[in-house]
Amino acid sequence: MRRQNEFVISSLRGFVLGVGWDTGATLMNSSPPEAAEVEQEIALSTVSSSSSSSSSPATLSSFSDTITGRHGRRRDRSSTEAVSVPRPNIAYGCDPCIDRPSHTVRAVVHGSASSKFWQRCRSSAIQAGRDAGINLDFALYEGLYDESREDEMVRDIRNAIDVPPDRLPSAMVVTIPSKAVKEAVEEAAMKGVPVFGFNSGYEFAGGHEGMVAQGTLLGFFAMDEYRGGEEAAQHLWDMMDNARRTSDPEYDERRVLPVTRAMYANGEKGNIALDERYRGFRDRMRALAAMRANSTLETLEEEGVLIVDEVIVKASDVDDSFLTMRNALDGCQYQAILVSSGRLVEPTLTAYDLLGCDFDSGGKIGAFDKDEYTFTNIVLGRLALAVSQQEHLQSALPVTFASLLVTTGNTLAAPVGTSGIYLTGPHIITRANIPSDTLRKCESDAFPMCPNTLTPDDTSQSECDCIDRSRIRIGGVVHGITTDSFWDFVFVPAERAALDLGVDLDFDRFEPQESEETLHLKMAYRILSLCQGGEVDGMFVSIPSSMVE
Repeated sequence: MRRQNEFVISSLRGFVLGVGWDTGATLMNSSPPEAAEVEQEIALSTVSSSSSSSSSPATLSSFSDTITGRHGRRRDRSSTEAVSVPRPNIAYGCDPCIDRPSHTVRAVVHGSASSKFWQRCRSSAIQAGRDAGINLDFALYEGLYDESREDEMVRDIRNAIDVPPDRLPSAMVVTIPSKAVKEAVEEAAMKGVPVFGFNSGYEFAGGHEGMVAQGTLLGFFAMDEYRGGEEAAQHLWDMMDNARRTSDPEYDERRVLPVTRAMYANGEKGNIALDERYRGFRDRMRALAAMRANSTLETLEEEGVLIVDEVIVKASDVDDSFLTMRNALDGCQYQAILVSSGRLVEPTLTAYDLLGCDFDSGGKIGAFDKDEYTFTNIVLGRLALAVSQQEHLQSALPVTFASLLVTTGNTLAAPVGTSGIYLTGPHIITRANIPSDTLRKCESDAFPMCPNTLTPDDTSQSECDCIDRSRIRIGGVVHGITTDSFWDFVFVPAERAALDLGVDLDFDRFEPQESEETLHLKMAYRILSLCQGGEVDGMFVSIPSSMVE
């Protein structure tokens, strides 16, 4: 149950309105929605969570030199250029309460309805919308992805915004697979629609002049595709290095390269994300070889010491994929092979097996994305690794952020050190850290929440027992005392978030103490009591001093 709850705990962290301490974090906007005219722009930052799993990257930083206002507009302190994107049109209303169901978030993504990956994304996003109490319009396209999909996306985005102001979506969630889609998203932002992006469009979203910095996107959630290729190359190199050392007593790591020929199978040449994965894979392989050979990249290429091939595969055609991979792998000449997506795993492994290539010391195969077939072959040793972008986080978080923005006017500052992007990956999965059978089944079915017991395509019963959130208990320990009204705007939203998610919240407020030292000692004791007593499934804390740390 604890490992099943990782996603739930991450979602709660996204809902709790909290503040960061000691690292220059910005303060919480404590003014009510009616005070939208107030010009003071204050950013939120997430409460630290000690419940984060070791398998998840610590990539949801909220500390930034960028200031995020009530309306989601960002300003870079280092920039003197005016932001041309208008403030999003957000209609606040809390008399007598915020009418969440009146808000509709429209999702336009390039995913196919037949794709299990995108079925999981859709299910995770829908659950996030249910948690927030808003309406989510999230449809997937029929047929396999091709260039015409981008035209459909442009049409659907423009149809969503070419309406009277009172019929505009409250917010949009999009993927950005091409420049044409990017331009349509910019049109939506210019109409005042708050837009959040995920999955595809990293190269458009990030950087000092990217869509996040310019205010076109109010948040972007994705894996760094280039870094994913790099990480895969590093792991495959190290695995081959260890295999060679084990099988060859005379192996000398200072003179022998564990990889002299590597291959990247690209199932959608021209897809920017997949091309970036290749660049990262190629560049890291070359850098490792140059370092080991004490040479330069130019010398490596001239002398053919290391060859990195890119093989173009038609991933949408299973038979063609198999034939292409069989021809490419003939002779078993590659020591490191990386395929661009899960659809190429089966034809690659089948071809490798039929050709009699050695899965151990002969070569190592890695793949992007994961499913049960991928996990099974990792366990069997036929597949060395999988690169996960953690799609359940990618698709749930933008809906959560959009829901918070349109109902409260609050959002987080863009993270530092990631080009303004919230990174959900890469997360490398090997035999050493492969998830349990239970967790794999639940992730494959997008973590169904009770009473829902169906698979993501809603056609059959899930093999994963639905997650009963009422059995989940989250602890909170912060230094807010009962006499400090500032903390009212932390405790009340936290209770609201727990109620929305249907989890039990253990979040008591301290009475005033005789000194800060006494307060911090009581905090430390409370944290240890909750953790060591097994009373909670996860926890969020503030760290006002080293005594608590």
